[in-house]
Amino acid sequence: MLKTVREINGPAFQANQNASVSVPTGTFTALPINNEVYDTNSNFDPVTYRLTPTTPGYYQIDAVANYFPDSGGNAFISIFKNGAEYIRGPAVTASTFFGLVASALVPMNGTTDYIDVRIFQGAAPQTYNPGPGLCTLSGSFARPL
Repeated sequence: MLKTVREINGPAFQANQNASVSVPTGTFTALPINNEVYDTNSNFDPVTYRLTPTTPGYYQIDAVANYFPDSGGNAFISIFKNGAEYIRGPAVTASTFFGLVASALVPMNGTTDYIDVRIFQGAAPQTYNPGPGLCTLSGSFARPL
């Protein structure tokens, strides 16, 4: 079967967070990934912080969050698909710094499926102030469905 150019050179994007976020205790909070680094197919929305691919297929999605919180506690990052938790990264407990990561190969239908990234923390409410490029979401088309 011959592959199309889109299947060979599929969409890819990377965006990062450049704004602080307040994260309450015991609830998922969407990360304001609002600064596009690149987006080859205009599928990432920096207002809703969502990736909505228009090419159906499997996408490699990677989320990284390095935070310097107000105080200690535990936290993890999760990739959400269509508003439901799809995969959770390992929990981290630290007093001055969090390094969180989640990664998954996610099937996307090319029309209504979307991805966003959320953080969960179990300590007192926190305000996270990321440095430039320390919180990123990236993805690329891996193969057709």
